Amino acid sequence: MNQVIIEYKDGDVTMRNAGFYNQLQVHGIQFTSIQNFTAPIFPGTHIKILDNTKLETLKSFTDVETGFQNEYIMSSSPTSPIDD
Repeated sequence: MNQVIIEYKDGDVTMRNAGFYNQLQVHGIQFTSIQNFTAPIFPGTHIKILDNTKLETLKSFTDVETGFQNEYIMSSSPTSPIDD
């Protein structure tokens, strides 16, 4: 299965994360994170979205469009494992 990575870069606001994660859960998008997803997001945090078929839904989320921008969403090859 393909993975989609959300990368939070230096300077991103952290206050949006609760609503963003809530939207992931509401839309049934499974995800894992290298950080505790209830904690503030730190620069460089990667969120691994496990259901690549919902990428377009993810891009439409308000927090993605206005807060994180779509260029932060990157698809990875299913043959390229991503280390935690």
